[in-house]
Amino acid sequence: MDVARIMRVARWTIREYARVHGIMYQPAMAIREVAWHDDLEREPLPPGHEITWSAIVAGTCLDGIGYPL
Repeated sequence: MDVARIMRVARWTIREYARVHGIMYQPAMAIREVAWHDDLEREPLPPGHEITWSAIVAGTCLDGIGYPL
């Protein structure tokens, strides 16, 4: 958790602080579902494809940043 690292405290300290002050935890945006079963014969996706890259970085500091070429 970035906030805990910046403040140099345990992430549970941040969660307890938020709970005491009524701040609701918002999970990272859900990754859209991919109907992989519809096309079992398709070629593998290339490195950095939008679907695979967003699944890897969801909820991290790289969320929303494109794949570095």
